[in-house]
Amino acid sequence: MVAAILEFGRALESGRLAPSQTAETLLRRNPFALLLAILLDQGVPAERAFQAPQTLHERLGHLDPARMAGDEPGVLRAMSARPMPHRFPAVGTRWIVRAASRVSEELDGDVRRLWADRPTARALQARFEAFDGIGQKKAAMAVEILARDFAVPLDEMSGSDVAVDVHVRRVFMRTGLSASDSIDDIVRAARELHPLRPGELDVPVWMIGRTWCRPRSPKCSSCPISWACPSSTSYPQSAEDLVALRAPATLAARKRAPVARVGAGKDVSRNP
Repeated sequence: MVAAILEFGRALESGRLAPSQTAETLLRRNPFALLLAILLDQGVPAERAFQAPQTLHERLGHLDPARMAGDEPGVLRAMSARPMPHRFPAVGTRWIVRAASRVSEELDGDVRRLWADRPTARALQARFEAFDGIGQKKAAMAVEILARDFAVPLDEMSGSDVAVDVHVRRVFMRTGLSASDSIDDIVRAARELHPLRPGELDVPVWMIGRTWCRPRSPKCSSCPISWACPSSTSYPQSAEDLVALRAPATLAARKRAPVARVGAGKDVSRNP
């Protein structure tokens, strides 16, 4: 099962994180913008969260942590204007202002100081979790984004984790990878199943849960890991079935590249 998930994940190419190229460029050039996107990736579609920093930049005219920390009313106005960057502007504003204050006061205005000393994956996750509004899911996701999409050098990727949300929970339960849907049990299972880099399971599992392993009427016949999933309606009953199922599923996985971890217009947010 793990081999099938990793095979699918490695067939994917990294796509962009934001829905627009302008927003993507901002995320790539401004680490504080990336932190804001991670903060807001809760309760809204992922595209909306990763587009939000660009929207705030256009409305405020900047994304300066020190200025944002001292202008909560202005940030709230920018968050409340339609289209709203987040469905809960007051909560989002609180997260943003507190993060801006912390970055300004403790990191000298530079988010890159969080990982400049090449921390371990686990240490960096803990640093993200120290921000108000960031829990296990967002912190684990941030570590994998930095390592995978931004090529940030980190030590001991064996300390990375899956970012547990409803999609990851569902796939871990249906495939039998975890006997419980608790965050601790799923994180523990991922660490035991892929100790070299548990977080590598995150994107492919999330993609499978969002795209094929749906809560109702899962699309087992087209799922790229159906040949290995014991809950699949297409689970092979013989060696011949296995060969017949695996070849097209593997090909389908390769044809889906490039894929980024964003939503498809629905609320596929990853709650902490």
